[in-house]
Amino acid sequence: MRKFIMIFLFAVALSCYAEDKSSAVSGSTDVAAVAAKQTQAEERLDKLEKEVEQLRKEVDRLNELTSTLTKTLRDLQIATQGGSSLRPDTSTWNSVKRGMTAEEVQNLLGSADRIEQEKGADVWYYFGMGSITFNLNDRVSSQSTFKKLPFENKVP
Repeated sequence: MRKFIMIFLFAVALSCYAEDKSSAVSGSTDVAAVAAKQTQAEERLDKLEKEVEQLRKEVDRLNELTSTLTKTLRDLQIATQGGSSLRPDTSTWNSVKRGMTAEEVQNLLGSADRIEQEKGADVWYYFGMGSITFNLNDRVSSQSTFKKLPFENKVP
């Protein structure tokens, strides 16, 4: 009887060992499938990252073109109608720095909506944004941003 039990236990152990081997083989195929999917996902991610970078470059280019077009339209409105309904964008307005020349400011923001003389210095007004004061050397000495937007200079 003892031999019978030993043979029975040996047979059970052998079948369990065979099951472990088959599950290990199936587990390794699962790992291979997951690895293949991960590789595909990484390739897709790389492709998407490249597309996003291209789109960012295109958006930057379009923003530059829009800024240039807005400045040109402002200058055209000011030249033909004496004022503009378009104001400079905030990021461009904030890029004006103390010490810049009048020409640099005009290239950056376009023509001022109104220019006045105060105490021998020129003050350029950009309606909807603020004013820029130039010293006697035609350099920016100060910039004031309107806290509350005054009435816009309406174009007829």
